[in-house]
Amino acid sequence: QERHELESKLRTLEKEYIITSDNDSGFILIGTKNLDIWLLKVDSFGILEWEKTFGGAYFENGTSLDITSESGYILVGSTQSYGVGLLDIWLIVS
Repeated sequence: QERHELESKLRTLEKEYIITSDNDSGFILIGTKNLDIWLLKVDSFGILEWEKTFGGAYFENGTSLDITSESGYILVGSTQSYGVGLLDIWLIVS
């Protein structure tokens, strides 16, 4: 079953965002905001519906995004705030 009509990366001069379509004709994006992973949902017109950040005192980066069958989100990225090393893999289910 093909859920995602669009999945791409948008790269600006300073940041990279991952964009995927959701089940409601809108889009889910992950990027970085204030050193945290930034998850946000916009409608089909690009109007912000909600946003959430994940992170700690140091740098976090989101690298992959998927939508669960229950309309939740699975994010994979890296963290310098949590874990045992300088850079650890971070799996977030929201």
